[in-house]
Amino acid sequence: MAEKVKRRVELILLVALILSLISSFVLFFLQFYKVALALGAFFMLLANFIGFWAYSKTTDYVHRTSYHTNKDRYK
Repeated sequence: MAEKVKRRVELILLVALILSLISSFVLFFLQFYKVALALGAFFMLLANFIGFWAYSKTTDYVHRTSYHTNKDRYK
């Protein structure tokens, strides 16, 4: 059940990321500059959050696998 929730959250974040980027460009070309700037800022914050989240998941995975395969080294 928790894996389904994680996948759903990842999918929602990815869709929000893509929609915010596309809508930012569309609003910019329709001359709604302030709204486009706000959506662009939201896109950058969301991309930063997703990047940091992926980095921390990868770092945690590498640490756990390295520790479990080399338990004797850390005694």
